[in-house]
Amino acid sequence: MNSISPQYIFVYGTLRRDTRHEMYRLLARHAQFMGDATFRGRLYLVDDYPGAVASSSPGDQVRGEVYLLLHPDDVLPKLDEYEEFDPQSPETSLYRRDTAEVVLDDGSRLLSWVYLYNKPTTELSRIASGDFLKAASSR
Repeated sequence: MNSISPQYIFVYGTLRRDTRHEMYRLLARHAQFMGDATFRGRLYLVDDYPGAVASSSPGDQVRGEVYLLLHPDDVLPKLDEYEEFDPQSPETSLYRRDTAEVVLDDGSRLLSWVYLYNKPTTELSRIASGDFLKAASSR
C-alpha cells in the first residue's frame, strides 16, 4: 500500500450503488458519490464477486464509481475487513488497497483508492466488458 492517502475510493463490484449491498450502504453513509468512472485494469469473476488487476494496456478498462470519503478513518478499516485486506500482511490478503488514477466520465482524473485482487487470475473468467454489474445482469 502506498503512503499516499487519497480522499477518493473507486469501487467496481459489490460496493456499487445498484447492488444495494449492506457494505454499499456503509460506504454511502461515509462518502459522497462523485460519478461513474474507469480505471486501467482487467476484471475477473472470482466467485459471485469481481476482482480487478491493474493493466498497462489502454484498452483494458474497469467500470465503476468514485466516492469522496467523508470519514476515511471510520470507513476504510471496515472496507479493508470486507475486502479481506490486512494492512499488516498485504502479501497474504485476498485484495490489496492501492492507489490508481481513475477517469470520471466527464474526463477529470483523480488519484483514488482501489481494491485490487491479490491472487492469481489464470483460472478465473475474464469479464471482457470491464463492468461487473453489466456482466452480472446478463448471467
